[in-house]
Order: sequence, then structure tokens, then C-alpha cells
Amino acid sequence: MDEFHSKKLARKKRARWWGDHGLLAYAVLTGIFAFIYFAIAAFYRHLPSWLTSLGVTPSGVELIIGTLLCALGVWGIPKQKKYGPGWLIQFVLCLLSGVLMLGRAFGIF
Repeated sequence: MDEFHSKKLARKKRARWWGDHGLLAYAVLTGIFAFIYFAIAAFYRHLPSWLTSLGVTPSGVELIIGTLLCALGVWGIPKQKKYGPGWLIQFVLCLLSGVLMLGRAFGIF
């Protein structure tokens, strides 16, 4: 048996195993998403204090975070066909919150 067929057989066995253990599969996926969410939330919560400890002014913190959020939104919106409508909403919200933070950094809002 060549390498392609052995990998295909192993993939089928894994898919069959996860299919037989559906509750475990849902628990694993939910755990992965929860871990990613809490890791990003913790990073986002502590980012302003890390930047101010480096000597960045509060308006500079808003400028940096706003720029990052706008960049994420602008990067993700054209890729909405690949990721789906849920991600499109998320990228639009990132873009809007980035625009608001940039407006606050420049004193517009």
C-alpha cells in the first residue's frame, strides 16, 4: 500500500472514531474555542497596561489598538467568502471599533 492510500485509510479511521464519539468531539471543539477566546480576551485586556508600562501615552495606546483592529477588519472583509457570514460580522465589528478608537485617539469622538 502506498503512502497516499495509507494516509487516506488513517483519515477515514479518525473520522469514524470521532463520529462514534460525538459528545467528546463537541466537548473538545468547545474547549478549544473557549481557550482561544479567553487567551485573546486576556491579551486584549492587558495590552493597554503593557503598552503604558513601555511608555506609550493613552492616546498612543488607542492609536495602536485602533490601527490593529482596522487592519484586521480590512484584511478579513474580502475573505468573507472563505470564512462565512459569521466571520464577516466579526470583521466588520473589528473595523468599526478600530475606527472608533482611532477617532478617540485623534480627539474626534
